[in-house]
Amino acid sequence: MRVVEIVLRYNSARIVKLANTQENEAFVVNWNKIGIIFFLFASVFIFSGALFPLIKSIQSQGLPSDTQDLQHACLFLALGGVGSIYLLRSIRVLPTVLLQVKSLTLFFILTLSSTMWSVLPLTSFANAVLGLCLVVVALVFAFTYTNEHFIKLIALIFGAFAIVSILMALFIPSVGIMDGFREGIYKGTHEGLWRGIFVHKNILAEAMAVGILCSFSAIFYATKLEKIGYGGIVIACSGVLVLSGSMTGILAPFLAIILAAFSLFFLQARFAKKLLVTGFLFLSTAVIGAFLNSNHVDMILNLLGKNSTLTDRLPIWSGVIDAIHDRPFLGYGYESFWSRSHDLASSYTGNYLTWIAPHAHNSFLDVMLALGLVGFTLFLFHYLGQFATLMKTSARPAKEVFFFFTIWWALLLFSLTESVVAREGSLWFVYLCITFRIAHHHAETHGTPHRRPNALTG
Repeated sequence: MRVVEIVLRYNSARIVKLANTQENEAFVVNWNKIGIIFFLFASVFIFSGALFPLIKSIQSQGLPSDTQDLQHACLFLALGGVGSIYLLRSIRVLPTVLLQVKSLTLFFILTLSSTMWSVLPLTSFANAVLGLCLVVVALVFAFTYTNEHFIKLIALIFGAFAIVSILMALFIPSVGIMDGFREGIYKGTHEGLWRGIFVHKNILAEAMAVGILCSFSAIFYATKLEKIGYGGIVIACSGVLVLSGSMTGILAPFLAIILAAFSLFFLQARFAKKLLVTGFLFLSTAVIGAFLNSNHVDMILNLLGKNSTLTDRLPIWSGVIDAIHDRPFLGYGYESFWSRSHDLASSYTGNYLTWIAPHAHNSFLDVMLALGLVGFTLFLFHYLGQFATLMKTSARPAKEVFFFFTIWWALLLFSLTESVVAREGSLWFVYLCITFRIAHHHAETHGTPHRRPNALTG
């Protein structure tokens, strides 16, 4: 009996100790989960350009500089530093992932290397380093979250951005609503349009477009109750998007959803159906082309709130093309052409404009300005290759592939009239996250040894 009593006490003590250990481990895991969610929120908040540039522009009573202020740069570097430490846990798989996107990796190397021929070497170097911080954080989330977790969290974050932007516009209209940047070059042009917690209405529109795409995709993963919440985020983001007055922002997410649906159809449909739809698309294009050639262009542009110059974009492009012609192969260096510390940009666009353009309002032209034909070719190889990769992913769930397609098309549509590639912004950050996520999935399926994500974060 004495022996039995000792054994029972020993086992009871072990059970209590094990329970305490599991409780402590659960506590630690929860804090890890909270920490990584906070890190994601902080990253999206900073990389999307929310609040900090707006505060800076209000304090300076003028247009924000194209170079980061010290505080903002420190935040970028802090996020990049924390992300680099986290990446050490996945150091084995990192080279494989980067090799999966070779063209994009070379593109980033070129941004840093452009310091050697840049017209403003220090500006190019500083901005390239900050851009690489964004890349590091995107890699962290590609290694940490499943697609479902990532889409849901991003949707919630941009939903919060929409709510705060609404409150800002309603209760602090001097901040949340544009007034021509007070002194400004844009005085009266965008007056009365919403910018929320962002420095410009177009940046707000980009963020809300990402919110719509992520929330719409999150609905496919959600429970019945969650569907209502994500549907509400779609409605909130759509309302704020309309009030921003950005036609690109209004059209892009909805066109991206339609084009993504067509892309998914082509991925899964039989040849006969593909042929039928292709014929329909060609016929529709011909009808639209004939309509546009019959002097209806001005009417359509007026309906969209634009003019024949696409709100002065065509004059900007004329000056930019002249500049590209002078340095076609390697460009002027990353983020250096539009710097307001010299008059290089105005010397090319000044003949066409009466105001100072902050960028080319076209991603592809801006890439050529910064990195020339070499950089443009690298990005184009990656971008088209990414589409080809998506068209080969029929084994993956349709809802995942659909989300990837929406972001791919949104980046293309925004790039036609805005500069969103290789720049601080919501769309570029989310695009990098899913690009690295696809590459990481390929590494997983091919059995590369690495530290797998924990159970809570995917």
